[in-house]
Amino acid sequence: MNACIIGAGISGLTAAWTLLEQVPQEFRDIHIIEKKNHVGGLVNTRYIGNKFYDFGPHIFHSHDELILSLMKQELKERGFYDIKTIAKSYWNKKFYDYPLSVDSILNLPKELQRKVLIELYKLCPNNKHEATNFSEFVRGLVGDTLYKIFFEKYTKKLWGISPTQIPSEWAPKRISFRVNDKTFFGVNEWEVYHKNGIKEITNFLFEKIQRHKNKVRLLFNSEVLSITNTGGAYKLRVLNKNTNEIVRLDCDILISSMPLDELLLKLGAKPKPLIFRSSIVVFLELNREFPILPANWIYLNEENYPFTRIFEQPSLLNKYHGNTWITIEYHINKDSKMWKMANPEIVNRTTQFLESLGLVSQEDIINWDVWKEAYTYPVLTFETLENLKYNTKLINNFKNVITVGRLGKFRYMNMDETISDTIRTIKNKIIRGA
Repeated sequence: MNACIIGAGISGLTAAWTLLEQVPQEFRDIHIIEKKNHVGGLVNTRYIGNKFYDFGPHIFHSHDELILSLMKQELKERGFYDIKTIAKSYWNKKFYDYPLSVDSILNLPKELQRKVLIELYKLCPNNKHEATNFSEFVRGLVGDTLYKIFFEKYTKKLWGISPTQIPSEWAPKRISFRVNDKTFFGVNEWEVYHKNGIKEITNFLFEKIQRHKNKVRLLFNSEVLSITNTGGAYKLRVLNKNTNEIVRLDCDILISSMPLDELLLKLGAKPKPLIFRSSIVVFLELNREFPILPANWIYLNEENYPFTRIFEQPSLLNKYHGNTWITIEYHINKDSKMWKMANPEIVNRTTQFLESLGLVSQEDIINWDVWKEAYTYPVLTFETLENLKYNTKLINNFKNVITVGRLGKFRYMNMDETISDTIRTIKNKIIRGA
């Protein structure tokens, strides 16, 4: 059997690993088609001078038994070490525990404390069961005041739409107010990092498939132009952007991590549109001693700060001493003014907001970089949810096509969830025919 895999990010690499080592069928040839000139997708690390940064605070964490059994020991042998991360939420010139804790409430101004406690006391379990959107559901969990402070504006910044436009399925299922455990993922979650950055996760997966390099061929800087269905097998026309040559590939199994609606167009179908948020990460190396933040990262809830999160990268390194560097995240649409903005202008704009926070001044900056990714978050609205159902029916009509990952499944997933879901999806399709 032959397979083509579209995308060499975390889901594409996991798909290849699964085909090569975790299914009984033997694959003679596997072609992986990647638009960029490297593997990893969003799970990547950039090096600027003698510093590095990830595309946002990517922490590998899991409680999934499949992930723990497949990866825990091997990652430890590769130099991954246990960590526990802490996050804070910034509001009204103060930092609050996030996830919310009892202390978060006690640190609020007195008049808000009383209001919050009354609202929590009056909460009715039926409120969340009857909720139809994100806003109603979260209000049913924490009340109006905490919702407005910690959820409403941040959610709008992240997704670019009102929380009332987001289905309740997208909301956190429960919110517990922590007492002693202030870690972001919780004390029972396995949480690791590597001194060279999060790209070591995709390096781990890449090395898995490199063991079978006689069967695997990677096509970098390549784009799928069209896919022809030949009765359950597929013919792909692929443009090699280095040579401008057209490469033709045949496969029995097609696995795709590209956006689902784009895949359907390549297959000649007529999908309904899906929406994805784009992201910009700004790296700033500072002439300041580490640390400058009270946590690994902080969330910015207020509308007057256009970015969503600030992350101090060296906070994940063991016993780091020296000057620090931070990353600042924006989540925007590709048609926005900021997406088209020149990188120096983005850095200047970011610095001005950081100065207004009292965090960084222009004179502190030693070096900078800007990293843009066009497809980062699937935006689930009532309309896109219906469009997803329609597109899922369409793709299910194509035999031997498997979609994986955030973009392929139009589902928000963390790294461990992406790996686990990809393995299970491929095994279900290939072994069980489900």
